[in-house]
Amino acid sequence: MPSDRPISILCVTSYEKGQDFLRACKALGCTVYLLTVEKLRKGNWPREAIDEMFFMPEELPLQDLLNAVSYAARSRQIDRIVALDEFDLENVAAIREHLRLPGMGLTTVHYFRDKLAMRMRAREAGILVPEFIHVLNHDNLCEFMNRVPGPWLLKPRAQASGIGMKKINTSDELWPWLEQLGDSQSQYLLEQFIPGRVFHVDGIVSEKLVLFAEAHAYGMPPLDVSHHGGVFTTRTLARDSADALAIKEIHQKLVDALGLLRGVTHTEFLQSHADGRFYFLECRSGGDGHQPLARVGATRSGGGEATLPPAAATQRFCRGHRFTGAPTGTRHFRIHGFRNCLPNFEISPRGFRAEIFFRPAHRGIAGRLLTAICVGLSGHPASSEQAHFLATRSDKPRFSSAVRALPGQKSGRLG
Repeated sequence: MPSDRPISILCVTSYEKGQDFLRACKALGCTVYLLTVEKLRKGNWPREAIDEMFFMPEELPLQDLLNAVSYAARSRQIDRIVALDEFDLENVAAIREHLRLPGMGLTTVHYFRDKLAMRMRAREAGILVPEFIHVLNHDNLCEFMNRVPGPWLLKPRAQASGIGMKKINTSDELWPWLEQLGDSQSQYLLEQFIPGRVFHVDGIVSEKLVLFAEAHAYGMPPLDVSHHGGVFTTRTLARDSADALAIKEIHQKLVDALGLLRGVTHTEFLQSHADGRFYFLECRSGGDGHQPLARVGATRSGGGEATLPPAAATQRFCRGHRFTGAPTGTRHFRIHGFRNCLPNFEISPRGFRAEIFFRPAHRGIAGRLLTAICVGLSGHPASSEQAHFLATRSDKPRFSSAVRALPGQKSGRLG
């Protein structure tokens, strides 16, 4: 690559995300190209940071995608290709291999997208995983269910987190599901269901070394939230806690085993209620949906103020927010699934106030958001009738809430 020109980066995404990454690339002096789907042509992209945009139909066949990128490369230098969402990792890896560009190829990408491949590799490296089997040979499935006590989870190999999973309580329940899957059966695995707490580690890796890692605990297991409802929350563990140190050590071992050279990771672990041991669940690279990150400006008094991006940045896509508590006894948590709810927090050592901006149709969501804030900070839900949601012991902050409408809308108050 000539040294007299900036690096050219092609960013690929099927979702409206990665705006901060695009801006950062431009700030570093890169030439930035964006390839996204046609329906996002009018999306909230930082166009001032993008040199050229390309649009493709949804579900474009891979060969057509390779042809399109190769055609663009006839008149443009492309040095790197980056997937802005994990669901684009395979396509981007195929483009890299076709153009012979640096970065993860298809073999490595499968360790971060294929639940069967990542489990097999982790087990080979001596990392504890729940008992599992590929849904392939039916005699082997019968032997597995006779040997491993139920219930079990029927998991799609390619989906993220709890998407598409089915809980199987008896062996008789499995066969009707497999009949429905038909020829897609081999795209699934069957895994022992282990009750326990679910944790995750978010990390940054460079040259196979974990440069940064934070350990978090989900309020409720994602599988429970996706199948039975509830509010998705997660909070950061104390960095020197035994749980955080244990799962970060496993995370480093896993990064070595999966062969990630550089990138970001989201790795999930389960701590069994029965034996207290940590089991590896999955590792993803390129996106976990926990964004955008609220920035906290701490003051000398120990307070802080958390702010979020403007409403336009979350109207189309908002998989989650992360909010940070006061620097003294800091706690973190994220909230998934809310659109057009933009909390502003005023934090001090003695009090905690959340102001929710909402549209009239989302008043109920705003109320659930306040409940989620309570769960994230205190670890338990509380009714909206309480004046203070959090415990009023001297070692915990008090909580008050107000709900205000967006300009021109009605306003109200909860709590």
